[in-house]
Amino acid sequence: CLNGKNQIVYPLLLKYLLDTKMFITSGDFLYHYDERFGYWENIGFNRGKFIIRQYIPHEYQTAISSFKVKKIVEDLISFSTIFYKIKDNTNLLNVKNGVIDLEKKEILKHNPEYYFDYVNDFNYIKDAKISDAKVFCKYIKTSVGCSVNNSPELKQILEMLGYVISNIRCAEKAFFILGESNTGKSILLKLLEKVFHERDISCVGLHELGSTFRFASLGYSRINLLHELKPVAIKCVDEFKKVVSSEDIICEEKGKNPKRIKPKTVFVTATNAMPNFLGMELNSSIINRMQLIRFSGSISKDEINRNLLLELEAEKDIIFSVAVDELIELKTNNYNFTVPEHIISYMKAYSESLNSIDLFIRDCCAIESNRKIFSKDLYDCYLKFVNDNALNKHSIHDFGLQVRSIKGVINKKIRINEKSLQGYEGIGISDNLR
Repeated sequence: CLNGKNQIVYPLLLKYLLDTKMFITSGDFLYHYDERFGYWENIGFNRGKFIIRQYIPHEYQTAISSFKVKKIVEDLISFSTIFYKIKDNTNLLNVKNGVIDLEKKEILKHNPEYYFDYVNDFNYIKDAKISDAKVFCKYIKTSVGCSVNNSPELKQILEMLGYVISNIRCAEKAFFILGESNTGKSILLKLLEKVFHERDISCVGLHELGSTFRFASLGYSRINLLHELKPVAIKCVDEFKKVVSSEDIICEEKGKNPKRIKPKTVFVTATNAMPNFLGMELNSSIINRMQLIRFSGSISKDEINRNLLLELEAEKDIIFSVAVDELIELKTNNYNFTVPEHIISYMKAYSESLNSIDLFIRDCCAIESNRKIFSKDLYDCYLKFVNDNALNKHSIHDFGLQVRSIKGVINKKIRINEKSLQGYEGIGISDNLR
C-alpha cells in the first residue's frame, strides 16, 4: 500500500482491504467479518472507521486522514461483494462456540460463508439438562406457579426462548407474558436482552405500528421487546399481523425515501392485561398469532432476589442450550407450541371478548322481523353492555357496519311513538332485558 516515498497510496489500500475478503455489502450497509464469533457485523460509518484503522500499521496511522478513512468506508460499500444470503438460512443457528445445525443436531465450526449477521451470546452445551439450571428452575416455580418436572408451562417457555433466538418465523407467533406486578415476568425479557446484541433489539409499542418511521426499526431488528404494554387501544391490527407473518411492510426512515422491507422480528411483550385490539377484523387470525404465557405465581417484597438476573445470566448457557433442543423438537412437530389447558380456556374467553359487538348481539338482542329500534338507542345499550362487562368498545361506525351485516336487518328511517329517526328494522333488545 506504500509508494516509493513510503506513503500510503489510497487505491492500493482500498484494493488491499477488498482482497482481505473481510468486507461485504448489502448495497446499503457495510459488514465486517468477526472471526471470533463467526458473523458479519453491520459496522456503520463510525465503527467502520475504527475497524479500518485496525488494518493500518500504527506507524502509518497519522499518514491517512479521517476524511480518507470515511471515503474508504463509502468505497467499500460501493465495491465490496454484494450478497443476498444474509438472514435466509433458518436451519442454522449461530452461537459463540459454533454453528448449530438444527436439522442434523450437530455443532459446526464458524464459517464466513454461512453469512450470519448476528451471534447469540451463549455457548451451546450438548445434552444440557434444565435441572442443572437450579436458579432458573426455582424462578419458574415461583414466578409461573408450576412444577418444573415435565410441566407444560416450563416446556412452553423453553420453546418460546428457542424460537425467538432463531431466524425461524414461519410459526407466525407473537408472545405475550401475562402476569401481575412483581411476578418476575420482566426478568425473562431482561434475560433475553443478554443473548441479543442491542442493535438487534427494537421496542416499538403495538399502538405505534401505524407509524412508518417506527416501522423502520422492525425491519432491521431480530426481536421487539416490550417490558410494558400501554393500556391504549391497538388500532393497527393489519400492521400487527403483517409483522408477525413476516409480510412486506412499507417503512420510512427520516430523510430517506419509503421502501419495502420484510420484517424478521418477533414480538415478546410483558403485560398486566391482554392487548386491547380494535377493529372489524378481529377473528381467529389474531388469536392464532398470539402465544400466551402466564406468570401466575406470587412473590412478596421480602422474597424478591435482587441478584436474580445475574444468577440467571450465569446459567445462560444451560438455559438456552435446552431451549435450542426444544426448538429442534418444535420443528419436528410442525411448530405446534405447547399450550397448557388453563391457557386454552383463557384464550377462548379472550377471543370472545375481542368482538364485543358479537357478544352484545348474541346475549342482548332479538333478531325478528317485527322488531325495530333507533340506532342511537341500540348503540347506547351496547355501550352499557361493554362497560358492565369490561369489554372492548367499538366505534358507532364499526357497530353500525356489523349490525347492518346481519341478515334481515334493515337500516332506515323509522318511526316509534310519534318520533322519526334513523334506526333498524329486524332487530331489538331482548324482552327479558327491557
